[in-house]
Amino acid sequence: MRGGKDLTWSLTRTGLLPEDFVHILEVAEESGRLDDVLRHQADHYDDEAGRRLAALTSALAYGIWIVLGGCIILAIFRLFSSYVNAIKQHLIRRTSRNDFHV
Repeated sequence: MRGGKDLTWSLTRTGLLPEDFVHILEVAEESGRLDDVLRHQADHYDDEAGRRLAALTSALAYGIWIVLGGCIILAIFRLFSSYVNAIKQHLIRRTSRNDFHV
């Protein structure tokens, strides 16, 4: 822009902006409505970011619930397994005591 180039030309060279955004800026710059279009695009991208953030937050919330549910299920199975092992040990001890008393 220092060399007198247009804003659109300068932004196109960076390759950082989406092509549709650059085309909108090009039309706005040629028509002299750059301020209005930039304000409108800022509002548009702000809304888009809000929608994406809401979707991400919702997905993370479901993910946390799934992980938490998995941990609870794992804890239930571990408790059940230790309970079954305690019963097995008790039956083994009881059976071995009965063998000696006969």
